Amino acid sequence: MATLADLRQTNANIEEQMNEWRQQRYANGENPLDWAAFRAHIQALGGPDPGETAPDEFYRWQNLAGGTPDIEENQ
Repeated sequence: MATLADLRQTNANIEEQMNEWRQQRYANGENPLDWAAFRAHIQALGGPDPGETAPDEFYRWQNLAGGTPDIEENQ
């Protein structure tokens, strides 16, 4: 599985694109953790394919404005 650092080597803007996309999806009531949809979005922008498997950083909620997971983090 690629890490975010690995993905930055082929797309320097991947982290910014990822955070903006997740925030917008969350704001629209859509799943912000849908890697397949994000992958398709990046490719539609003309970016390099980030691969079939999301890096761990993709699933971190702290970057989602106002977002919280459905379960409590301290369980």
